[in-house]
Amino acid sequence: MSIRFSVWGERSRPSSHFQAAHLRRLLITALVAAAASACSDSTIAPEPLELTPTTRWNAIARELVISDRASPAMAGRAYAYLSVAQYAAAVAAYPIRPGEVPSLASLGRNRDPSNAAIATVSASVLRSLFPSHVARIDHELQADIAALRGEAVAIDAMERGESIGAAIAAAIHARARTDRADAVWAGTVPNGEGFWIGTAPQLPLWGAVRPWLWNAGSELRAPPPPAFQSQEFRDALAEVREIAETRTAAQMEIARFWADGPGTSTPPGHWNAIASELIRDRHLTELHAARTLALVNVAMADAFIGCWDSKFFYWVVRPYQADPAITTPIGQPPHPSYPSGHACGSSAAAAVLAALFPDVAEELDRMAVEACDSRVYAGIHYRFDAEAGMAIGVAAAERTLERADELVRSEVARTFAANE
Repeated sequence: MSIRFSVWGERSRPSSHFQAAHLRRLLITALVAAAASACSDSTIAPEPLELTPTTRWNAIARELVISDRASPAMAGRAYAYLSVAQYAAAVAAYPIRPGEVPSLASLGRNRDPSNAAIATVSASVLRSLFPSHVARIDHELQADIAALRGEAVAIDAMERGESIGAAIAAAIHARARTDRADAVWAGTVPNGEGFWIGTAPQLPLWGAVRPWLWNAGSELRAPPPPAFQSQEFRDALAEVREIAETRTAAQMEIARFWADGPGTSTPPGHWNAIASELIRDRHLTELHAARTLALVNVAMADAFIGCWDSKFFYWVVRPYQADPAITTPIGQPPHPSYPSGHACGSSAAAAVLAALFPDVAEELDRMAVEACDSRVYAGIHYRFDAEAGMAIGVAAAERTLERADELVRSEVARTFAANE
């Protein structure tokens, strides 16, 4: 994926069928989901396109994120744990010997144990991550099991799938308990020119959370930003000020479309939904659906960890804090400016999806760029925030495409070995 940026002035949204039809449908779905989330124990209403077990449970996860008003980083963590568990369960559900995982190319469609395994592992992971929604999650699991029985899936295949799902879930739970996502910050906000201003920064220790495919979030750390009051910094700030003073209706539409603030499925959820849309449109097998979402969600989760490491290493002041004349029509995020979280997550997701769906790579690239633009249009980020964020996202995506399959294969082999 190339890293490209628009001119920070008037810009029209891409008008291709993919952009116009699919993204607008996603926006409508998100609005409907937000309205439905008031009833936390209700079932998910069927979406217009056919859902696989994998995409169905990811849709449920997005609903739970909306209901709990989860932060983007926490939401990204949840999507990654869910989809890695699903992919591992889908692979493990095939009739193979312990410790041996076949290549994706050798596996076809299989609706016997894999669907039961995915439903079981999905429910278990979501129960742990969203404990206030256990009744609803159990209801969804019972609906899936009942549907499989209605399809006359063999009882032994069902039992095998449920057993595999439980084993994979146990391994995932063990990782989640020690990934440091629950660390409590006892530090102080630095004072002085050029530093972010606030008293309650959001998740300042998230950069220390255990990544999936890196040794530490610091491996993804962005290079130092322009020095405060340097000419490069002043130029970037002036650019944001000029946009704020001349913001057009089209720019405002883009800012709102990609905002994904509190009470939404968050930026990782937005891209999770885009990935699910592509999966359904292409009628992917369950295994390939699980792999797609696992790669997308792992890349975003690692990108957010690297992003937060950078944010709280540099503590860069937001544009509207450096220049109070800059307006912020969609809110003010509770964490430092550099780099852009939207850029980190969007570029990671788009790069993975572009590799998996090369026929729409250009549109995915445009969408990632537009998500970055949206934050500058909103007065929230500098241009250099977006550039650094996209570099982090692309690095996370490249590592994911190279190593995520190995990660899952190792997890499956370890689970088999533990249950011999």
